[in-house]
Amino acid sequence: MSDHDKDAIILKLATERADMSKQIALLRARLKEISVEYQRISYALANAPEKLVVMGGTTDVSFICGELIPTGKWLERSQVLDLVRQLRVAMTQEAELVRQLANLGVPPNQT
Repeated sequence: MSDHDKDAIILKLATERADMSKQIALLRARLKEISVEYQRISYALANAPEKLVVMGGTTDVSFICGELIPTGKWLERSQVLDLVRQLRVAMTQEAELVRQLANLGVPPNQT
């Protein structure tokens, strides 16, 4: 393989790794947002569940003084698990790209 071919492959792999790193960061950020919302919901359920109100739902006015959760914040468990699955796939792909780059002589901290 010529140096030109090797450089082209390294550039392609490094670009893919950078994209994968961005995807991992976005997935982690989204899961962290979900975690914060779950913490709010969990706290409300533990301390005053009767005051937990979902926007868009019907509730007796006497209970509308607690935690107000937008309906979009309630994610199905399967949606959260899918995000975790996507994160794992992205991390596995990134590790494979790092391995391929290492095989071409590029240390992990140089891409």
